[in-house]
Amino acid sequence: MADATHVYQVYIKTTPEKLWDAMVSPELTGVYFGGRIESKWEPGASYRFEPTTVPGEMHYGTVLELDPPHRLVQTFEHPKVPGVEPSRVTWDIEPMGAMCRLTVTHELAADDAVTSQLANGSWPIVLSGLKTLLETGEALVPDFGALFGTPA
Repeated sequence: MADATHVYQVYIKTTPEKLWDAMVSPELTGVYFGGRIESKWEPGASYRFEPTTVPGEMHYGTVLELDPPHRLVQTFEHPKVPGVEPSRVTWDIEPMGAMCRLTVTHELAADDAVTSQLANGSWPIVLSGLKTLLETGEALVPDFGALFGTPA
């Protein structure tokens, strides 16, 4: 599927279970992801991201694999990239004592410049927000509109 791969890692002082919950809970994704992610979280189920920071900038996909609280694999589709094969996002959680290493791997076609820009601009902010929420209990609300030049 993928010709290009973006890999992001973050170390978070939390448990795998709390990290997993933050990844799949609509209430928690609404705090750090810039919108709620809704799904039944089972293989073959769809998911939908409804943004709160950039109106209309939703994305969606299919859950491919789940191994709570260790691994989540899903497709990623965005309305800005019609006709492009869905990309693939893998979340891997590795416990490391009192912390976890979270690795997010986003695989996409080499000619998918729009998704590449979205990935490079969004994942570092999302993962920083996730880390901040789990370690401090406070929100680090991403402003994707400012990042991508879209008025909120």
